[in-house]
Amino acid sequence: MRAAVRFLLASIVPAATVGCMEPLQSGGVDILGDPSERLGSLCKFRRQTDGFCASGEEEQAGAGARVRRMTKAEEGLRGPYASGQAGDYLLENNEIAVVISRVDRTVVSSLRGALLDAGSARDRVDALGAMRAEIGDGTGTPAYDAITSGVGADGSAWVEASGSRLHGSEAMGMRVRTRYTLAPGARAVIVSTAVEGAGDGGPEAIDLGDQICWGGATPGAPAGALPVGVAIDPQGKEALRFNAPYVLGVGAAVGYAVTADGSPFTSVHVGPCTTTQLARGRALTPGATVSYERLFVVAPRGDTAAVATELFFLAGGSPGGVEIDIAWGASGAAGSGAAGAGAARVGARVLLERGASQGAEETAFPDPSPLWLSVPREGVAGGELPPGQYTLRLDGPGIASEPVVASVEAGKVTKVSLAVIPKAAPVVETGASAPGAAPAAAPAPSATGPRHDI
Repeated sequence: MRAAVRFLLASIVPAATVGCMEPLQSGGVDILGDPSERLGSLCKFRRQTDGFCASGEEEQAGAGARVRRMTKAEEGLRGPYASGQAGDYLLENNEIAVVISRVDRTVVSSLRGALLDAGSARDRVDALGAMRAEIGDGTGTPAYDAITSGVGADGSAWVEASGSRLHGSEAMGMRVRTRYTLAPGARAVIVSTAVEGAGDGGPEAIDLGDQICWGGATPGAPAGALPVGVAIDPQGKEALRFNAPYVLGVGAAVGYAVTADGSPFTSVHVGPCTTTQLARGRALTPGATVSYERLFVVAPRGDTAAVATELFFLAGGSPGGVEIDIAWGASGAAGSGAAGAGAARVGARVLLERGASQGAEETAFPDPSPLWLSVPREGVAGGELPPGQYTLRLDGPGIASEPVVASVEAGKVTKVSLAVIPKAAPVVETGASAPGAAPAAAPAPSATGPRHDI
């Protein structure tokens, strides 16, 4: 892995200093370049164009980001997990839209100033629960009481929440500010939090991170995530701890990832939520400030390949793409006609295995486990991928395909054909359940690491 990952977003002008607290976005994440320069390798599936970039797409993608207060919930995102309401803040560009909660008394204290909803700017489908800063041991959620927003000279838009205490903590008087910044053309929100010490005591060691409740997204981790043990939370639930350079969640039509500078950090999974510990044991003295930055990434599809490609793009890579022609009626597996094909698509996905020799070294982040592409209810399957050699095979309820090897090149679309075949019936061994019996329960989460079952 690279020692320092460069995130190629639009340049961000540091925020102005407020009081004695240091500026937000003054370091930690290296913000360089212009995403529109490499959008040519991303147009095909993001924007449903016939080629990799239609005329003028690059210029459109570089249009400035915007921020405004919503006057009704319908102005935000949609879906069963969308929770934005009138008075919340809508932060968007031509790629993604996110909703930041207002901070008035009608909102639960721990959710004020939280990132509530996130999705692509076109379909506006949300699958997120909420993301909020965590200061300390997981009980120190900032209780923000003020919020501001604006647009920078560079075309980026931002929302900043601030407060003087922590919800669920004795640390009264501690000042906390979190700023959400969205650059033109970016699919990642820069989240910056600064904490100023209060009181007159000595240094206090604090942990800095976030709590992400995934809502309708299934959480996961990269392949090879290093397990660091199992703990029991105060409610008696098993908490899985591991080290990895990012965490992710995949919903029905959108994917998410949270990362910092590409270095591994500790995450704790309890139920539907993940708590990240991006910095541990940072010394905070009265009047001094500590800060941390991370990226909240919004992928354009609900599959792990979309998340992997966004991380690859942010780290400086130029993706290619794959377009998959699936012969649904082959061998009679899916029935005949449109009805049979439509039924076969439900629950189907294309599993990917990246070759070890070609292109794997170009990826600064390890792939999610497993790596797969979604199959839409209608239209052509496919998506962007980091360059390299892949083995593709269809997998779904009762259906499969023979594996096909394909090479993906930067800026090009590789076309692949997969023929649907029926899955072989499982072999019933002596002592196995009779046909039609209820399936065995899924295995419990491993005690040595997270489950990778997205």
